Order: sequence, then structure tokens, then C-alpha cells
Amino acid sequence: MALLESSLQRLGARWPKSAIEAIGALGVERARLRVAQLAARRPRPMTEAQRRKVKVFQAVATGLGSVDPLRAEQRRCQRLGEAAVRDAACLEVWAETRDRFLGRTPSDPVRRDNESQ
Repeated sequence: MALLESSLQRLGARWPKSAIEAIGALGVERARLRVAQLAARRPRPMTEAQRRKVKVFQAVATGLGSVDPLRAEQRRCQRLGEAAVRDAACLEVWAETRDRFLGRTPSDPVRRDNESQ
């Protein structure tokens, strides 16, 4: 109801004579509001500071800012695709990645649940 009243106030503070006029007034007002919403979403040009941030994020995302050799090897194995399963270096990289993730040192014994039976 508030939308109808605000729409009518913009139209000259007069009430429409029929329900059809009210529906038409609401349709016009709704279209005007939608256009205003879309105009507010229009992307604004980036500032120089924002451009620099984007370049830094892109460099880090592509690995140019990375100094971790394990990460570089992971990327190499990823590019190999299915052939990485047969690559001994990739198997070692995956084992090191697993150890880092689980917080193990390479000398920790691997305990499997089915070995204790």
C-alpha cells in the first residue's frame, strides 16, 4: 500500500479513478524503480590502486609470487594430467603434500587401520 501511495504522490497526489489506472500507475513506478536499480549496478571504472591490487592478486594466483618449490611441483603435476600417476616425482610431491596437510614429519610411521588386525 505504501508503494501505491508513494507512486500516486509522484503522479500529482491524486488518486486514480479506477483500479486499472492504479495498476497502470504501479506498473510504471515499478519499471522506474527497476531502471534505477540497474543503473546503480553499473560497474564503475577502477582506480589505479584497485588496478594494482588486481595485478598482485593475479600474480599470487598464478604462482608468480610463490617461492614454495612444492607448490611449483604440484602445478607441474597438475599440468601433466593423467600421466602424473606414473611420474615418480609427482608421487613424491603428493606424499609430501599429504604429510604437510596431516602435520606429519616424513619420518613418522604410516599407520593403517587394517594393519592392526
